[in-house]
Amino acid sequence: MSQEQFEQSLRNLHQTGTLVKDRGYRQIWRFEQGGKPYYLKFYPRAASRLKRLVRGNPAMREFLRLQWLQKASIPSPRAVAMLSGFCIEKRQGDAVIMEAIEPGVPLDKYLNDAQLDGRTVPDHRELSRQVRELVANLGRAKLGHDDLHLGNFLLKDDKLHLLDGYAVRAGGLNTSDVMLLGHSVNRYASASDLQRGW
Repeated sequence: MSQEQFEQSLRNLHQTGTLVKDRGYRQIWRFEQGGKPYYLKFYPRAASRLKRLVRGNPAMREFLRLQWLQKASIPSPRAVAMLSGFCIEKRQGDAVIMEAIEPGVPLDKYLNDAQLDGRTVPDHRELSRQVRELVANLGRAKLGHDDLHLGNFLLKDDKLHLLDGYAVRAGGLNTSDVMLLGHSVNRYASASDLQRGW
């Protein structure tokens, strides 16, 4: 795959890609290039002018935070590029491109589906260990995560990955990060899981 082909795909993203989510202030697009899947998070400038004044460029912020996770060896989507002044159908903004982790399933969906089907999760103990290890590695790297719940853990080939780089911050984990995760795991975790976690 040449750089020119990649750029052509981006120029025609509204035709070559699929809009996965649109929240007004942020769009998430999926596209493929050279048989490889990618996600592009697009932050329109007009929709987030006030936020940009206060917090800076959201695409650059997410790009840098994904790099923090990579440097800390925390499994997460790999940041590929940050695009300043990117346009989708004449709408200007900024974007971050990341490699897609596919096929994958959010951990909360995986556990909830098993619970609804009345199935036990055969890899329950291993998943619990991976959640604890990933959170411990966040703490060791002096990183926190403002949206730490099971929906932001993606399971692919029995391995967990942490999503949503925008929620990562410097300064380490705090009590609210851990309490949010504790609330999220409560319906799936055993007493032993919770004891090991704490």
